[in-house]
Amino acid sequence: MESHPGKWWKRSKGGGWSLNLGVDLSILLPVLLLSLIGVALVYSATHAKLSMSHLYLKQLTWIGIGCLGMLFFASLNYQVLLQRYAYPAYWALVALLALLLAAGQEVAGSRRWLNLGPVSLQPSELAKIATTLVLARFLSSRQERARSWDTLVGALLLAGLPMVLILKEPDLGTALLFMAVVFVMMAMMGVPLK
Repeated sequence: MESHPGKWWKRSKGGGWSLNLGVDLSILLPVLLLSLIGVALVYSATHAKLSMSHLYLKQLTWIGIGCLGMLFFASLNYQVLLQRYAYPAYWALVALLALLLAAGQEVAGSRRWLNLGPVSLQPSELAKIATTLVLARFLSSRQERARSWDTLVGALLLAGLPMVLILKEPDLGTALLFMAVVFVMMAMMGVPLK
């Protein structure tokens, strides 16, 4: 990478500029633009109502927190994170999904939310990420045996456990999404699906 005279920017091989923090401007600028459009729309919809005029400030605050989170995660080495934390994160979220069945807040006949005081948590959303990461870790460690049946069974068990817990909530849509992600990942690895 060729450096720009300033320490905050660098030129990529394709000729574009990116922040020297690991964030590509072709991703950052559209996200910021869409976020600002969203804030403008929230402001225009609520500015006349005094009781709701604070919503755009709340939106700006969350955009700022999201940008800080993005910069933090862009600075991390994802390969080290995948090696160290994929399985612990997976098992923690499986435990949260099990806890959800016992202590989850019931809304319209399903238990999808854990009430943690001022915030509510939907573990199935985080479980999608954790399951994708643990499957990536599992399948990448078995590349030389990708076509074996034990790889297929292991991947199905890793994805099946949270999927069954999510079906118990019940949340069929999220469970079907799990299945789709698993099959796409296995197909890309060359795992025999027939």
